[in-house]
This record gives sequence, structure tokens and C-alpha cells, in this order.
Amino acid sequence: MDDAIAAASNAESAEAEAERLAKEKEELAAKQTEFDDLMKAGKKSFDKSDFDGAKLAYNNALGVFPDNTEAQAGLKSVDDAIAAASNAESAEAEAERLAKEKEELAAKQKEFDDLMKMGKKAFDKSDFDGAKLAYNNALGVFPDNTEAQAGLKSVDDAI
Repeated sequence: MDDAIAAASNAESAEAEAERLAKEKEELAAKQTEFDDLMKAGKKSFDKSDFDGAKLAYNNALGVFPDNTEAQAGLKSVDDAIAAASNAESAEAEAERLAKEKEELAAKQKEFDDLMKMGKKAFDKSDFDGAKLAYNNALGVFPDNTEAQAGLKSVDDAI
């Protein structure tokens, strides 16, 4: 009779273990499905350049399986793409800044050249006051310009 009780107890234990394993397998399958769906959502968002959505999906996938290298790689790809986009924006802003600076410098150079021509014409006509004014204005554009300084010196020498 003890053998029958032991056998029944073993059968119940085996049945309980089988139920536990079946439940565990079912839970794991549900987690895998959730993980797969999150990974698909992450890739889809990434492909649309929705980096916030992709990051959220990959982080949620890591919440399901924290050590999953595929989800970690997806998250790294998102971070790399965000950094690249940021660098591209910075480069574009720098290019715009340089183009504006070049345009401003060209305008200053034209103003300077026009003033220098006015100074030379005035000097050639012995209009020393006009020449002095033009050369001083040219120095206002480019204060250290030796050509404008030399023009002023020529005026002073001629007076």
C-alpha cells in the first residue's frame, strides 16, 4: 500500500511538473512573440527614420529579453543614426555660416575696392580732402590695410 501511495504521489508530482513546464513553455512563447513584434516595430520605425519610435521599441524588446544582442544592436544602430543625423545638421549649419561669412566678406571687399578707387580718382584730381575721406573710409572697412594707409600717406605728403 505504501508503494501505491508513493506511486500516486510520484504521478501527481510528475503531472504537476508537466503542467508547470507546459505553462512555462507557453509563457516563453508569449514572451518570444512579444519580443518579435517589438523587434519588427523597431526595424519598421528605423526604416522610416522614426528614431524615437525605434529606440522605444528596441528598449521595450530589451525589457522582455534584457541580454538579447539583436535588440542591443538595434538600439546601437538607432544611436548611431541619431548621431549621424546630428553631425549632418551641424555640417549643414556650418556650411551655411561659412557661405554667409563669405558673402559678407565679398561685400566688404567690394566696398573697400570702391572706396580705394574713389580715393585714387580724387587724389589724381588733386582733391586731397576727398581722397583723404575715401582712404579713411576704406580703413574703416579694413583697419589694417597697408594700401589704404599708403594712400593716406600719399595725401599727407602731397599737402
